[in-house]
Amino acid sequence: MLTQIQALIALLDDDSPTVLATVTDRLMELGDQSLEALRQASDSPSPHVRMRARGLVTRLLQPSRLENLVERVESTTKNDHSHLESVCLGLARIHTPDLDESSVTRHLDKLAETIRPELDGSKSERDRLEAFLEGIHGTLCFRVSSNDWTLGDHFLHTVIERRRGLPLNLAIVYALLGHRLNLTIRIIGSPMRAMALARVEDDWLYLNPQENWRILTRSDAEQFLVRQGLVGVNYDRFLPVLSVTRTLQRNVRNLVNYCDDARDTELKALFQDLIGALSRLRMTTESVATQDAAE
Repeated sequence: MLTQIQALIALLDDDSPTVLATVTDRLMELGDQSLEALRQASDSPSPHVRMRARGLVTRLLQPSRLENLVERVESTTKNDHSHLESVCLGLARIHTPDLDESSVTRHLDKLAETIRPELDGSKSERDRLEAFLEGIHGTLCFRVSSNDWTLGDHFLHTVIERRRGLPLNLAIVYALLGHRLNLTIRIIGSPMRAMALARVEDDWLYLNPQENWRILTRSDAEQFLVRQGLVGVNYDRFLPVLSVTRTLQRNVRNLVNYCDDARDTELKALFQDLIGALSRLRMTTESVATQDAAE
């Protein structure tokens, strides 16, 4: 059986849609029997085999992974960011099914402790925030990904490992490290223009990963959006605080766009299914909240 599976996996390098469809169907029929060989093929030197094997691994594991992630989202409340880390780890397990979540949590703890001394010497809350940003981008060397985005730029565990990610994913890192360092940080904005919002004494300030980790006023944030081509729009639409569910939805939409560009139809279908599940969950939650308010 192993020889047959390996022969099928080798055919994942074929360009024929008919061959690929036949091979994919057969590997899916074999299910768990083909899983280990597909995992090994996920590191194949052939980009086609690597991408298609990863997609098949994800499809074989997706029912339990998607169910687990949706259950995590169900346990959150509209503005409860204490669950953000758990939800991000659930999404990461779709990318890396055997992910050790505790190791990612320890990594985040270590990153926070690395820059804690820089904050402890600060005299004011504004100084602490500036030291926090300097620690993330100066000491820890986190950077916004350039236009050559990779799949790893979208997931928490790979973003903190590589110290690079999309603006939305860096805003997530801000929030998670900020929580460990007693800073109140929320995620705001649309997927490709994401920023973070930090509470400093009685004021809220915007943190922009794309502009040398600048601290912005509301006016500065609006001007940034203008420079991004958003002229004459309702800026409240692009500068709201996002709930955990909406943060996850925007992250997954970025993944759909990435898969579209990479022509990875297997993963794209998976993430589209996830968006559908999250939308249904959100509608159900909002319906219950409306009924409760009416009562």
